[in-house]
Amino acid sequence: MNRVLSFVREEPVRAALLPLIGALVAYLVARGALTEAMAPLILAVVAAFLGVPVTEAIRSQVTPAGKVGAAVSEAAAQVEKVLVDTAGQPPEVIVNQVRDAIGKFTPVGD
Repeated sequence: MNRVLSFVREEPVRAALLPLIGALVAYLVARGALTEAMAPLILAVVAAFLGVPVTEAIRSQVTPAGKVGAAVSEAAAQVEKVLVDTAGQPPEVIVNQVRDAIGKFTPVGD
């Protein structure tokens, strides 16, 4: 239940609506209220109406605001670990290892 509440809080409404509408269309096809040929057309119209293709392309390049704090904390912890591990090393070694640690960093949830 917590995952559902978290999803509703963090994701746009259309991200929740499309799977529900897809399930509804599948149910209507199974019950015989819609033909199999109509289902893809209805889903395409709904997806176009909700702006899914363009919006998803943009969203795939953005970290949700709810995850930024955790991502920054994790990156800071990795940098702190590198600084502790490289204590006494020349500055250029420390800088290179910090860059490597940040380069390998993958934000939470990706």
